[in-house]
Amino acid sequence: MSANVEQWGKMASFASLRSPAWWDIDGAFTVDKPMPIMAFAGEAHLLGWDVRKVNLADVLPSDFRFTTETHLIVRTNPYDQGTDVFGPVGRIFEPYQNEELAELAVTFGSGDYRAETMGALGNGATVFMSFAHPDDIVLDPNGGADRIKRYVMLHMRHDGTGKVTGRKCNTRVVCKNTLNVAIGESSPDFAAKHSPNMRDRIKIATELAGYVDAYDAVFEAEAQLLYARPVTDSAFWGIVKDVFPEPDKDVKGSLAKWTSKTDTLVSTWNGATGSMGNLPKNAWRALQAFTEHNQWQRQLRSDNVDNALAAGAGFDPVTNAFRQSIHDRILTVTA
Repeated sequence: MSANVEQWGKMASFASLRSPAWWDIDGAFTVDKPMPIMAFAGEAHLLGWDVRKVNLADVLPSDFRFTTETHLIVRTNPYDQGTDVFGPVGRIFEPYQNEELAELAVTFGSGDYRAETMGALGNGATVFMSFAHPDDIVLDPNGGADRIKRYVMLHMRHDGTGKVTGRKCNTRVVCKNTLNVAIGESSPDFAAKHSPNMRDRIKIATELAGYVDAYDAVFEAEAQLLYARPVTDSAFWGIVKDVFPEPDKDVKGSLAKWTSKTDTLVSTWNGATGSMGNLPKNAWRALQAFTEHNQWQRQLRSDNVDNALAAGAGFDPVTNAFRQSIHDRILTVTA
């Protein structure tokens, strides 16, 4: 399944606060009220793995001769207590426990972040944990009251690849796709390789607390600036024509394609998708219209949804440059 959540019979390595994931599988845990972080991790079957490095020379017959030191990374399976092998790792690879990852949550921000989602993907090699700030960013609280969720996402792999990472993001992670989206967001983060000095380096996470709050403050100030700047229909149309100029000649249906694209964008601006009906016509709404068009109305190549989500989330430099140019162009509008 595209969610890629680890399953074991009718059990699953996933827990969620209040809102269940978009996918529907047996064993996914949903709770109505916030829980202590470690208890929440237990419901996601993430505790007691004892991820460890095994030297093959210690477990194979003594007449096996190794030309190099060879290690495997293994865990205790949380469902049947058997031993799962994630794969070979280098000599300096240092395991990091899921319990240690969960404990990092208390180092982020000044607020009391609550456990929002936790899970393991594939065969358990990938683990993610998403924590929500209790206070949303609210633009125009007495009017449109547009809410922006604030999350911290922690992520690592146990198979010898990747790093232990922490990231400020606005994505609620529930599956492989949304994990890719969160990883792709341009936001404060930290990363530490699985090395002997990893834990010393991960202490940088405690220094990130103020950084996360500072990022939120800058983001909110920028959003409020855009929200306070009116944009008329004619001004929005001017931006559209600047971004997508009308073709001089109708070559291979180029005029029809241009008309379809710009009509769709203007319809989004006018509320056809129902995603921004609470917003006045301002620069913030203009940015959301272009972002929605770029994210969800892009043409898929070979129906590859994963690639489309990854590109829309920030993995594609061309997409990133496009969105930045839209932001800069919208800021030039005065009315």
